[in-house]
Amino acid sequence: MNNTWSKGRLDGTTDENGIGTAFTYESGESRAHEDPLRDSTIVTTYVYDAVGHVLTETVSNPGTSETLVTNRVYDTAEFIFTSETKPGYATAGSSTASAVTTTFSYSPLGLNRVTTTTLPGGGTKIQTDYTDGKLKSITGTGVGCGVLFLRDRFERESLHHQESVHQHETLAAVRRGRTCWAGRRKAVHPGFTGQSASEEVNIFDDYSGSNTGRLIKTTKTGFAPTRYEYNTMSQVVRSGGDLDPSTGLQTSSATDRINDTSTLFESFDGAYWQTTTASNYPTASSSTAKQLSVTRKRLTGRTASVRGETRTYDFAGNETRVTVTLDSSNRIVTTTKRPGMASDQVDKSLDGLPALDPRP
Repeated sequence: MNNTWSKGRLDGTTDENGIGTAFTYESGESRAHEDPLRDSTIVTTYVYDAVGHVLTETVSNPGTSETLVTNRVYDTAEFIFTSETKPGYATAGSSTASAVTTTFSYSPLGLNRVTTTTLPGGGTKIQTDYTDGKLKSITGTGVGCGVLFLRDRFERESLHHQESVHQHETLAAVRRGRTCWAGRRKAVHPGFTGQSASEEVNIFDDYSGSNTGRLIKTTKTGFAPTRYEYNTMSQVVRSGGDLDPSTGLQTSSATDRINDTSTLFESFDGAYWQTTTASNYPTASSSTAKQLSVTRKRLTGRTASVRGETRTYDFAGNETRVTVTLDSSNRIVTTTKRPGMASDQVDKSLDGLPALDPRP
């Protein structure tokens, strides 16, 4: 990404694919235009008030009559009061499309703040936040059939937990989720009629001693646990369903479903590659692994035009190559997939948009 600055202001950006965006400013130093540098330029224009609020945002395509205008109105407390988006046309009355209007209202409720949004279809979204800005609940006729509550509390060992409760407006079914500060999660889902609730738990190493805090097991009511094993770089090297009574994934087990993954760096075909190998154990009670696939990602040997290459081999050794080339002057990215057949699959994009689709 290349940025161009002038007098402390960002004048333009150009990404790695050659797509650029130019910015122009009004006398008050606020950004007035954003112009993507494409063959079909789309211009976004802003109108501000004296304190810097965006009053009008207009998206247009010069040379056409198509525009999209959003008008915003603010109250005396500088909160947005209404937001109206409507189509604009060069000829009045050329369309019967109506404007889309969203209105907002705010009110304190004890220690909470309530924001009511009236959606274009007439539905409402009522959001209640704690005074520290954290979400407490979302209700209303425009948010589907669910109600969401988030509760924060401190539990033993001063670990901070957040609990969410999703409850249907008319049913007694409740879905709960509990997440601690370290990302450890526990979820409880209501069961069908006559069934017990389904509970999902993620189990991690703790952070004491030599333990690492990594995910080591997930459990779900009615299913065998899924276990994860790591190398010294904290990369998952073995995972699968632990179906037999023994603890852990055993390659000699008749029932465990084990998948192995290994990643290394190698010198191959005159360059360095990151190579990932996937395998499993398809034969019951056998410790002999079956290689499923090998994926090589090029790390060196790239040029100004060749930006990436991946080679994938299936269990039978069939190779598929995918190369990515860049024509930065014309902002064209070409992806060529060579699946070992007579004809390659070629996809091109211009300014990030599809430019060639070879499929019928």
